[in-house]
Amino acid sequence: MQNAQDVHKIVDPLPPGEHKGVHVLPTPQQIGDLYDQLTENATQIPSGNYGKGLGKWAVLDDGTKIGLRPDSKWGGPTVEIWDPGDRIPSVSVHLPERSTPEPQPAPEPAPQPHPVQTPATQTPAHDDSGHPSIHVDPPPPGAWATIVGILGVIGGIIGGIGEFAE
Repeated sequence: MQNAQDVHKIVDPLPPGEHKGVHVLPTPQQIGDLYDQLTENATQIPSGNYGKGLGKWAVLDDGTKIGLRPDSKWGGPTVEIWDPGDRIPSVSVHLPERSTPEPQPAPEPAPQPHPVQTPATQTPAHDDSGHPSIHVDPPPPGAWATIVGILGVIGGIIGGIGEFAE
């Protein structure tokens, strides 16, 4: 690379982007490789605030400036080319615009439902005397707390009625 004409022979045939003067490459690695190719005979110059201070600058003998910013509004790196005497880049090369949003992670699976507890069952049986007896399965866990809570509410209501009657 010696001048703007050499640079444009490489950059202009690249796939066009969405806007005038924009070309695209599919990966950040290819954009970095393009910068290295375009600046192989260029002189590196201080980047100053270019690319928020993280960019690179180089200039060819004819005054063509080539910059590499590590990030852009399109996401990922961007190579920019200023033809000699230009105050703005004549060409930019960056990643393709995202036309669809990035996929979101799958939502957490819903918790598994708790098994339904069945009511106590009565099973006819006989005791040692030969008389029929009834076997009752114990209530499911937590049932006693519910029963005690209901009895407490009923007791509170009865107590409230007693105070109201006085």
